[in-house]
Amino acid sequence: MVFISSVRQRLARVKPTTVLFASSLLAFSVSAPVSASPIGAGWISTDRLGYSGTITPLEPEGPALHIGPRDLSLTGASNAASVGRDDAAIVMGSWWYSTEVDAEGNPRGAGWGNTTGNTGAGFMQYYNLPDSFDTNIDEVVLSSYAFSNFDGTYWTEFSYKLEVLDGEAFARLSSPSNTGDGGKFESLTVELTISGLEGQVDGDWIVANNHPTAVTGSISGIFQNTSATTENNGFYEFDFSLSMTNWAWENRDDLVGDEFRVSSFGAQASAVPAPGSLALLGLGLVGLTLIRRRKS
Repeated sequence: MVFISSVRQRLARVKPTTVLFASSLLAFSVSAPVSASPIGAGWISTDRLGYSGTITPLEPEGPALHIGPRDLSLTGASNAASVGRDDAAIVMGSWWYSTEVDAEGNPRGAGWGNTTGNTGAGFMQYYNLPDSFDTNIDEVVLSSYAFSNFDGTYWTEFSYKLEVLDGEAFARLSSPSNTGDGGKFESLTVELTISGLEGQVDGDWIVANNHPTAVTGSISGIFQNTSATTENNGFYEFDFSLSMTNWAWENRDDLVGDEFRVSSFGAQASAVPAPGSLALLGLGLVGLTLIRRRKS
């Protein structure tokens, strides 16, 4: 998959990296749509969503901390049902966006003044990129990608599921604050369906390169804080609902430094014989620019 090879070019880079994804666009006129079953191969890349919910200390027990709304960045890519060394799974707050400038009108820096994606309780980070973590980390990561709801022109809905066990890849969950929030995701599940997409056939894939307009879904699991801040150590249950509330998107025209990232979604498609002929309408290129950062 071209997307996977593009992700591979970003290995072990902490500062912003720009990657170009390009593939031939094959447009077809069909009397029946191709199928898009929920199989492993595909990708998701979007900063358009948000989350809110609760973080509850389990051991030691404590009252639930109410979180949100917060900005979310998702990147996932896989050739198969298991995310391996050549694949990607990122779930994190989009902390780098900022609208702050100094007295001379210059950007004050990535994330400056950003309290919905950067600072504050509820920031989370799972950052699994190829070669970005120790090969001895024993993680189980499963993912699936699928388009649905063909309206005669576009596949308008996309479903994504990510399941992580023993997730140590730069894992953070900020509770009660951004300090002393490192540890491990004992479990992490992301499950969502987004709509408003313009998915079309692109070779063996169905691809949409536009922002969604609606989402249903959740992020949930158990996090173990193992940081040097011992008073934060313990197990935390988190349960977040997804929404379209997103500070960076709402302020996209005023962002300085990083522009708001283009969304892209893809899933493998298998052709289904249908009556009538397939007419080749055109050949082109799809471009995708990704910006991804790890917060240390």
